Amino acid sequence: MSPPQVVTVTNTGSTILPFTGIVITGANRSDFSETNTCGSLIASKASCTISVTFFAGATGTRKAGLYISDDGGGSPQPVTLTGNGT
Repeated sequence: MSPPQVVTVTNTGSTILPFTGIVITGANRSDFSETNTCGSLIASKASCTISVTFFAGATGTRKAGLYISDDGGGSPQPVTLTGNGT
């Protein structure tokens, strides 16, 4: 198991941002897990964090994608996940 890597989500807008979800997808999605502090709303200028942990399901490079969904522009926002199983 890896130490958690943290993704910070920041609401740069001037109004409350409805936060609708986090999904891990891809061939090796079961090798990654997440916990977060986001709740369902992110206040203006506030942030929350998503902690991603890697559990190698096999040897070699393991890849997945983390998608962050909200009511803001550009949703969902993608984050590439990569780990190396030894």
